[in-house]
Amino acid sequence: MFTPFHKKMTVLALCALFLSLSGCAAVEKDENKELSLVVDMGMFSEIQGGLLQAELGSFRLLIHEYSPPSDSSNDVLFDSECLPFQPNALFEINNLKAGSGRSINLEAFRDAECTEEELGARAYRGGVTIDTSDTPLRYVLIPYGTEEFTALPIPSEATVNQASETSCETDAECQEAVHPRSFCWQASAEGKQCAMTTLFPLNNYVPRAMHTSVTLDDGSIVTVGGIGQTSSGVLLGTDTTFEIFSPSDNLFEVPSIKGYSGQVRMLLHETIAMGGQKILILGGIQSMVLQSRDDGSLSFITPTQACWDPNNCYDNILNTATAVSFDSGNYKSNSLPGPVFGTRAMPISGNGSRILVVGGAGHAESSSKCSSSDNCDDGEWCNNGDCVVVSPQYKRSIFICAASQGSLTVSCEDSELELSEGRFGHELFCLEKDDDGKCTKVVIAGGYGVKGENIAELYDVESGELSVLESDSPDKSVGGWKWIETAEGEIFSFGGSADFGATATETPQRVVISDGTISFEELKSASNDATLRTFHEVVAMADGSIMLVGGLDSNNAATDSVLIVGQSGSVEKESSLNSPRFAASATLLTQGPLSNAVVIQGGFSLSPEPKALEWTDNGAELYVPIP
Repeated sequence: MFTPFHKKMTVLALCALFLSLSGCAAVEKDENKELSLVVDMGMFSEIQGGLLQAELGSFRLLIHEYSPPSDSSNDVLFDSECLPFQPNALFEINNLKAGSGRSINLEAFRDAECTEEELGARAYRGGVTIDTSDTPLRYVLIPYGTEEFTALPIPSEATVNQASETSCETDAECQEAVHPRSFCWQASAEGKQCAMTTLFPLNNYVPRAMHTSVTLDDGSIVTVGGIGQTSSGVLLGTDTTFEIFSPSDNLFEVPSIKGYSGQVRMLLHETIAMGGQKILILGGIQSMVLQSRDDGSLSFITPTQACWDPNNCYDNILNTATAVSFDSGNYKSNSLPGPVFGTRAMPISGNGSRILVVGGAGHAESSSKCSSSDNCDDGEWCNNGDCVVVSPQYKRSIFICAASQGSLTVSCEDSELELSEGRFGHELFCLEKDDDGKCTKVVIAGGYGVKGENIAELYDVESGELSVLESDSPDKSVGGWKWIETAEGEIFSFGGSADFGATATETPQRVVISDGTISFEELKSASNDATLRTFHEVVAMADGSIMLVGGLDSNNAATDSVLIVGQSGSVEKESSLNSPRFAASATLLTQGPLSNAVVIQGGFSLSPEPKALEWTDNGAELYVPIP
């Protein structure tokens, strides 16, 4: 399934020289045993984007003792130094120090001297094992072209077809006959067949969209929930709730959380990092319905009760605040004051760990009591003795959650404050922080259908006061926009629309907040129609620029457009994803050998007419800047 290789090179001298200098420990089993591994550069023939393999003139290959390589000590086990680039090569490297948790780092350059400024591609592989087996382990390197998006590996068409043509009874049969990642499933009433959908752990384990992704203290990216199944317009949450991308080895994993049920489906939930290896998941909805509007935009129907199986109706909205520790593999589900989805949350200042939870959508209860839904009016259903309207209500509530130190217990209470309007599709922005980096003033901005005079409110954490900011744009009504702080401390906003799923209409803005007022001015990039989008992502890059990624454009089509916006507000560079996608996630890597790269995960594309959701073709993608 990978490109065949026609060259082989054995590198001995430099490795032997280095090991003699480092005093490599002998292997106790057999001191004369030559320990080796094979580095496979075959995928360099498949570098994507604008970089051509022919442009690469040199490379440098290093093998490190640790994954990721140590910053504080020299852990280099092998250094090829600068060599002429050899496409489709296999490198057998001998006389290595045995052990696990090694890593391979390769840089390829456009010139013949390995000049840093001419870096054209990088590759990194962690979790490498060097052992005493007779056949050296072979590790395939995935090249990431610099300043472009690289799609992570997916099964070849031939392998997918082979799987679909292979009958089976067990996963093991598929793994032996097709591929180690193949599995057996009930393809039809007639019987089972093999399937091949992913090259996990080199790529995502399952497709998902409208998920959340947050970064843990060790730099790992945790992806939570999201849509995992689509059928006849019904969108169900995935039953693989958690997936982690580790920057130490550039691999994905599905963590095991003791007792956690994958049947807890969730989308339109909120996730925040709680420090260390902990996260907090707030609310969410288990399923919704997609419909097309007459103008070509989308309409997402979010019922409070789900009855996809007429014999099994259930409350569609979650009222949980679930704390998860990936260190211990434990979790605890705590309660919110009420069921809610689409809420936004942010850590705030105060004693201990406190979280501000704002707005969202939830139940609208009528005044009627009930013992069954027959006692309720049309458009209502019976929920624990109260009639509840099927259509959700945008909420004006503000909750304060407090996490207990050293445990997963979280207590959430209604603050009794009320927003000026119900907000869904709104943004939270930390305006001021204390000395510990915790937020002391929070801006609550926008939301679908919010009136212009109430476009934003300011919550003062220390005083507990909530006030509407006086706006210079009384006609502005926008939700789904993304706010981001620039390296110079300014606030930029990107994208958005007037209604959930509606056509993108909001141009990029500079947001100015001062003395109880808020004002907006268009950025220089506002004249570029490609900036109009919804269900997009924004990332603050390490060099101070802002990356605007994917989404639905002003023609209601999934876009592969990526714009790099400078601190002046102008578009400085344009790039492209390998697959158009919206409702994806884009997360900056903060640690590891590929630190400051951006990981793109999940999302949908759209078929043209009639519009229907399709999973993106390439799973995850990685953007690697020049260091």
